[in-house]
Amino acid sequence: MRKPRLVFYGRVSGKTQEKENTIERQIMAFEEAEVRLSDEYQIIYRNPQTSPQTAHTKYFLDNGYNLEQWDEATALADLLARCKSSDVDAVYVINGDRVFRSKSAELRGKVSDTFTFNRITLRSPTGVINSSALMTDITSAMGAEDKRAMMIKCHEAKIMWARHEG
Repeated sequence: MRKPRLVFYGRVSGKTQEKENTIERQIMAFEEAEVRLSDEYQIIYRNPQTSPQTAHTKYFLDNGYNLEQWDEATALADLLARCKSSDVDAVYVINGDRVFRSKSAELRGKVSDTFTFNRITLRSPTGVINSSALMTDITSAMGAEDKRAMMIKCHEAKIMWARHEG
């Protein structure tokens, strides 16, 4: 049986985090966990043919990307495209907010829909991040009207998913 395919996504949102080498700390934390994760997952890289490999060719990394608007040139856009093409089964992040902490409803929806409809598992150092925890992360940065709309959308998605699954 094939192991699920896992990739690492790291992101820093601003210049302060960039100066504090936060992306390097995320990479180090993933590389410490990589051996353990490889028992359960096939670790795949962003650009496996590139030689020699560097962190930026191995991993999906966004430096200084604050998730305020969709940007096709980001590693996140590349990652979501790979998720949609069934190349990825799981994404490892140091913290769930690296993927979902956005004030842009469009961007949150794009990420959430891609993960949900392609059955992508989100992993962190503490294990699988469940959908309840994701919803807390997603809604924590939202206003009341956005939260209500998001909950309605989630409810509709569950109904659609149940019909699809039979």
